[in-house]
Amino acid sequence: MTTTLDGPVATGCETCKGPGGKKDCPVHGDTVELATRVRPHGRAKYVFEGCHCEVCRKANTAYAQKRYRRNALRRSATVESGPVREHVLRLKAAGLGLPRIAELAGIHKQTVQYLMHGAAGRESGPARRIRRATAELILAVDPATAPPMDLAVVDGTGTRRRLQALCALGWSQTVLGRRLGLSQQNLSALINGGGVRWTRSRQVTQLYDEMWNQKPAEDTAIQRRDVAAVRRNAVRRGWAPPMAWDDDAIDDPAARPAGVRRPARAAS
Repeated sequence: MTTTLDGPVATGCETCKGPGGKKDCPVHGDTVELATRVRPHGRAKYVFEGCHCEVCRKANTAYAQKRYRRNALRRSATVESGPVREHVLRLKAAGLGLPRIAELAGIHKQTVQYLMHGAAGRESGPARRIRRATAELILAVDPATAPPMDLAVVDGTGTRRRLQALCALGWSQTVLGRRLGLSQQNLSALINGGGVRWTRSRQVTQLYDEMWNQKPAEDTAIQRRDVAAVRRNAVRRGWAPPMAWDDDAIDDPAARPAGVRRPARAAS
């Protein structure tokens, strides 16, 4: 800032440097209030007073460049949340609840809640981006090495199919229920139900692994009659035997048994 007979002149203002001095300057002229005239040159003067002198332009350009770099750095530190959210859904299907996922990832449970449902009390929806470091922690959670909590509910497709397959071999629900510690009513609900507890799912899997290649005794006429009745019921309901299922398909809801014609209302 320099001083002339007309008063202070902005050093970087080309209009003030002209023949008319600051009198012809719409920014620094006498018509501008004193409080405005004493504002130093820089981005604030560029924005609020419209000064386009060299000093103000450079200050505004420097701010824009700094802001661009800051935003670019912030964006590189985050990732799209979609793939991470899909991984969380797979973990939930394997029996891991959101608190358990957060515990295994070493992050706060509200972070996982925000990823899946958005901020509490708001209707903004799930987060669109999350920190890269957070995403890497969640994606590192593997249900195979981190079993879920005992009370977690998992998809019951594989449990139903395993029990149905044993019935197709001729094992009655009474016998299977006794092996699992369940009443026939509870076993029937398990065969035809939806989600099951993770511990129950593991129990059925272990039982299936023991019995899938064994057939019930048919030594007496009564035994043969009972086994035949169980098998007829399985055929009528479209229940596939163990040999109709591949090990990697029996838990897949979209998979279908090989060589079994399913009635229109058969359970999967």
